[in-house]
Amino acid sequence: MEFGKLRFAKIFVNEIYFNYLIRARVLKLNDKQLYSD
Repeated sequence: MEFGKLRFAKIFVNEIYFNYLIRARVLKLNDKQLYSD
């Protein structure tokens, strides 16, 4: 039971972290485009 919770928590954290990285990268690209114009 505890192992299942730990595994689920790890997957959950990885999903959030991955989404955060993508969002940060997209925002940086958008900022570069705005500044280049």
